[in-house]
Amino acid sequence: MKKELLRKYLLFVAMAVSVAIIFYFLFLNKPSNAVPEVIFTEPKNLNLNSETGSTNSNSVTANTNTSTPKSPGSVLIQMSFISQAPFANWDALHEDACEEASLIMVYHYYNKSTIGGAQQGEDEIQKLIEFEATNGYGQSITLSELSNIANKYYNMSTGRILNADRETIIKQLDAGKPVIIPAAGKLLLNPNFKNGGPNYHMLIIKGYDKDGFITNDPGTKKGEGFRYSYENLFESIHDWDPNNILNGEKKVLVFD
Repeated sequence: MKKELLRKYLLFVAMAVSVAIIFYFLFLNKPSNAVPEVIFTEPKNLNLNSETGSTNSNSVTANTNTSTPKSPGSVLIQMSFISQAPFANWDALHEDACEEASLIMVYHYYNKSTIGGAQQGEDEIQKLIEFEATNGYGQSITLSELSNIANKYYNMSTGRILNADRETIIKQLDAGKPVIIPAAGKLLLNPNFKNGGPNYHMLIIKGYDKDGFITNDPGTKKGEGFRYSYENLFESIHDWDPNNILNGEKKVLVFD
């Protein structure tokens, strides 16, 4: 009787094992056709060069707004450039036209228009200087005066004068706002300046990257996209002071 029970038990175990093996090969050992999951993490500290369209070794970010392409670590605002002497006529009028040229460039940026060549630039500078002379402004203009001129001449009423520190300037650039800066021109390390540069100068910061600020500097015909180091540009920032330019406040002008 015991042998018969043992035989039945072993037969049951053998059948169970056989069923398990068949089940495994029929259902559990089939090759999967599913695509394996891939996880993409957001790259850090990336940049798309908006002028060339090529990416650098850090980059991934593109911005459909071509006015302010940006990424963590760099910004470049696309805007027209004009020299303060469009026809390279460096007479007394044009030597002091940096404030006007800077304002004209910013106006066209916000107006979404371009400066159509040297003649248009010259005409606009002449008209703006004529307006200033008629309204009692001098040859050298402070940031506050330039903001008032922008309001009266271009109806640009949103000018704000801010402290000139790196974080403030970068915040404005990140928001797509060009920054007008006044400078002690002889402190600016620009090899294109003659005679060591002007005593007082004005220019636009339109971008930045790891190496420094990118500007539209109307003081030379090579001023479009001219780069200054962070240290040099901050050292140079001084608003107009007729007694001593180095006593001028470290301020900048932006428009909203």
